[in-house]
Amino acid sequence: MRKIAILIITVALLAMGASSASAQPQSCLVTQQSTEETLPGITVTWDSSFLCENAPAEGTYTFTVTIANAGGSAEVVVMNAMTLTHTTPRPRGQTPRATADASGLPITVAPGESETFNVSGTYTLVTTGEGQKANLHFRVSGYGATTEPFHLGINVRLRGGDAIEPGDDDEPGEPPPWAPGPPPWTPGPPPWAGDNDEDDVDHGPPANLPGPPPWAGNDDEENGAGPPPWVPGPPPGAGRPGAKGG
Repeated sequence: MRKIAILIITVALLAMGASSASAQPQSCLVTQQSTEETLPGITVTWDSSFLCENAPAEGTYTFTVTIANAGGSAEVVVMNAMTLTHTTPRPRGQTPRATADASGLPITVAPGESETFNVSGTYTLVTTGEGQKANLHFRVSGYGATTEPFHLGINVRLRGGDAIEPGDDDEPGEPPPWAPGPPPWTPGPPPWAGDNDEDDVDHGPPANLPGPPPWAGNDDEENGAGPPPWVPGPPPGAGRPGAKGG
């Protein structure tokens, strides 16, 4: 009985450990920053693209956004709200599901300074021809101290372990492996044309190509050999002085 109890406790602990591991949020890393003059005299740099690799089919995610106000900006900026606007891709009518919550807003960023806020939420990947993935698209709203509001865009890519990006395995400048090549029936040049290892030998066209008629350009021309008798000659009287057509 004691062994059974120990076994039950062990299984429960393992299940709790697996559940805890799967419940760990996916921490997305910055892959790109953007810089823009958001308002006249105000230049802002922000983390605009994030990537979560090897994400489970569903779970939670988190990332931290840094927003910097250029030293030469005319005034402070205030970032006060963030919205998850939509998700992609949408293969065969599927749509990735996601929620989002921002903590740490609003933030006030003075010229030459930077501030951060955190975003977390849940997600569900969709299956595409390139593996399981979801793209989350956000809009962060802000305004200057004395001017109109502006918006910053943020994209988050969640990728399953089997996901590939177009061109991941391609050499630079090479077409992707799924790009069609020329059809197998595309004709090439005739075998007697172009470069080959026997260019020093004048193969010429194949024997089945028609050449000039046998009576043209041969050695008998000097002996008066002309066209065959069935080739019509000039009309009667042609070439005589004063001849008139009939």
